[in-house]
Amino acid sequence: MSLIIGTAGHIDHGKTALIKELNGFEGDRLEEEQKRGITIDLSFSNLSKNGENIAFIDVPGHENLIKTMISGAYGFDACLFVVAANDGLMPQSLEHLEVLNILGVRSLVVALTKCDLASAELIKQRKSEIYAAVQKYKNLQILEIFPVSIKDSASIDELRNYLFTLKAANREQDGVFRYYIDRVFSLKGIGNVVTGTVIEGSVTKNEKLFNYDAGKEVQVRSVQSHDKFVDRAGVSSRVALNLTGIELGELKKGQLLSKKGFFRGFREIDAIVFARELTHGQSVTFCVGAKAAPAKALVLSEKEGGIFATFKFERDMFLKFGEPFVLIANGRVIGGGRVLNAVSEPMKKSSKISFLNALLKKDFVSAFAMLKDTHKNGFGIISAYQRFGLNHEEAVAIAKQTPNVFVDEKALNIYD
Repeated sequence: MSLIIGTAGHIDHGKTALIKELNGFEGDRLEEEQKRGITIDLSFSNLSKNGENIAFIDVPGHENLIKTMISGAYGFDACLFVVAANDGLMPQSLEHLEVLNILGVRSLVVALTKCDLASAELIKQRKSEIYAAVQKYKNLQILEIFPVSIKDSASIDELRNYLFTLKAANREQDGVFRYYIDRVFSLKGIGNVVTGTVIEGSVTKNEKLFNYDAGKEVQVRSVQSHDKFVDRAGVSSRVALNLTGIELGELKKGQLLSKKGFFRGFREIDAIVFARELTHGQSVTFCVGAKAAPAKALVLSEKEGGIFATFKFERDMFLKFGEPFVLIANGRVIGGGRVLNAVSEPMKKSSKISFLNALLKKDFVSAFAMLKDTHKNGFGIISAYQRFGLNHEEAVAIAKQTPNVFVDEKALNIYD
C-alpha cells in the first residue's frame, strides 16, 4: 500500500511537531523555518510498516503561504487536520477546510493536539465545534477525531496505528502519467532532481517524458519513491525524478511533466466555478497543482450553485477536463472549481453555455454533436484525453452514438 496523507491547519497548532512524533522526521529543515518556528515550504517524509507506506506532506499554515498549501493538498489521499485543543478552529483552519473541499480531499482525520493544555470539557466542546464546521462542506467527511499530545505517547501510537488502516483515494491507475513539479534542486554526482506527486498513471526508469511548460523532452535517469530507488512509481506516490536533457535553470515549480503529444497549451479555458464572489473581469490567481498563474475571469453565466466562467491567462496552460483548481484574490481563497473546456473553442456565448452544461453532466454525445455543428470541416478526437478525459477507444465509441456524423476511426476525426 502507498498512501499520501497531508497535514492542514492553523499556524502553531502543532502540525510539524506531530509528524515528528509519528515518524521521527524534523520537517522544518530550512534555516529560516527553524528560526521563525513555522513551516514555509512543503516538507515530505514517510512512515513504513510491514511493507505498507505512508507519505506525509506537511503544508504551511501561515496565511501568506496559502499557494504553497494548495500545491501540497493537490495530491492528498487523506488529510490529517490539526486543531490545537486550547485554541480551537482559527482563520487558517477554516481556509484550509475550504481548499480541501474544493480539491476533493474527502477524508479527514482530525488530530486535536495539545490536549495536555485542555480540560476534558473543553476537548468535548472542540469536537462539537469541528463537526459543525466540517458539516458546511459537502465534500468533506470526518473519519475520526483523535485527542493527542506529544507528551502522551499512547495517544500518538493510537493515531499512528489508525493511519495505517486508511486506503488511497481512487485515482486513474492506467491513465497517462501526470505530475506537477513542486521542488527543483541539483545533487553533486547525480544532477538535476525534481519532486512531485503522481496524479495519474505511472513513471518508469529510463522513460522519456515531456516538460510542457519548458517545451522540452526529458529522460528519467532514475526514480526514487519513499526514500528508495525503484524501477516504477504509480499514483499516490511521492516521487523524485533524476532528469537529463534539460538545464537546471529551465526547471521550475509548477511545470507539468507528462507523455509527449497528449496536451496542447491554451491561454483561454472554460470552467465551472464555486465562489463566494467572482465578478466579470476580475483578476485572480489560478492555482492548479503546484502552479499559480495570474488570470482574468470572464463570467459567462450564473447557475444554481455555480458560475460558468472563462479564464484568460498570460501564457499557455496545459490543463485537463475535470481538473480541480483554487482561486485566490487579494491574498485570500475566494473559491475554486473544475476545468470543463480545456481546449479553446470558437463558440458564441449561448452555444458555449450549452456546451459547458453538457460537459458538466459528462453528456459527451451532446458535446460531440455541438462540436460537429461548430466545426463544419470536422473536429479531431486525438486530444480526447485532454478535452474529455477519454482514451481514443472511448471517444470513438461515443462518436458512433452521436447522430448524423461520419467517424474516421483511423484519423480520429468526426465529420457532419
